[in-house]
Amino acid sequence: MSFAQREYGAVPNKTITISLNGFEHCYVRANELLHDVFSNLVGNAVKHTGDYTDITIDMDILKNNVNKYCRVMIDDNSPGIPDDFKSVIFNRELRGTSKARGMGLGLYMVKSLVDSYGGQMWVEDRVLGDYAEGAKFIVMLPAVE
Repeated sequence: MSFAQREYGAVPNKTITISLNGFEHCYVRANELLHDVFSNLVGNAVKHTGDYTDITIDMDILKNNVNKYCRVMIDDNSPGIPDDFKSVIFNRELRGTSKARGMGLGLYMVKSLVDSYGGQMWVEDRVLGDYAEGAKFIVMLPAVE
């Protein structure tokens, strides 16, 4: 996650905080495009937030009875994503707003990569029940020993 500080740490008025929660390493089965997954998500947080933005990246490891997962959460204090929009932001044809145009492939490709690694990805409200307080993107990837 140190790439976030390297690539986006010098953006004026944007604070990026990284918390590994005691987990310095979490190994997953992926390829070099994994960097692009997280770079895209952090880049979107930088692009879609206003001045004096706080972006937080948290990582932890979750275990259930059978599997272990590396969970990365990227949240921001952006205008957020309305509930009815959350279900479509990963669609291929979706285009950005007039303020932040894109090719409509960013989140679709990110989700496709996460799926190809056997993981899951979704978006939630940063503050439960109040989308206007920001967005939280969650990526869960199966961990390997």
